[in-house]
Amino acid sequence: MQSKRTRLGSQRDGVRIDQACLPSELEMFVRGDKDYELQTLPNDLLVRFVKELPKIELHRHLEGSLRPEDLISVSRRHSIGLPACEAEELRPFIQVTDKDPSLEIFLEKFELIGRVFVSTEIVEELAYDVAAEAAKDNVLYLELRFSP
Repeated sequence: MQSKRTRLGSQRDGVRIDQACLPSELEMFVRGDKDYELQTLPNDLLVRFVKELPKIELHRHLEGSLRPEDLISVSRRHSIGLPACEAEELRPFIQVTDKDPSLEIFLEKFELIGRVFVSTEIVEELAYDVAAEAAKDNVLYLELRFSP
């Protein structure tokens, strides 16, 4: 069952929300009918609220936005060697965590991701995939950067 959505133009605590398409359960928060605050919203509604807000991203790096599945798919089609053939096995080779705080480790992982960018067609394909994923999060404007 789909929840009713409404288009609102309201102001709450100095923040203007224009024409936001929100789940009906959140109308009272935006309109201010009751004394609702973000902290009192159930977690699932808060996640939906944030996910459905229109967003912009002004400085997103293509290399850091790639899913392991996309890297594997491209590497298979173009015979590009990677250290793993499954997404979960590849993840530690490309994902920077708190356990990997050095610039040297970051650059090693960055170089590995860079191996798949062997043609403009691949750059275009991966950029399209990243933009499609961003659209699912309601990113309406995306400036995607790439360092060849």
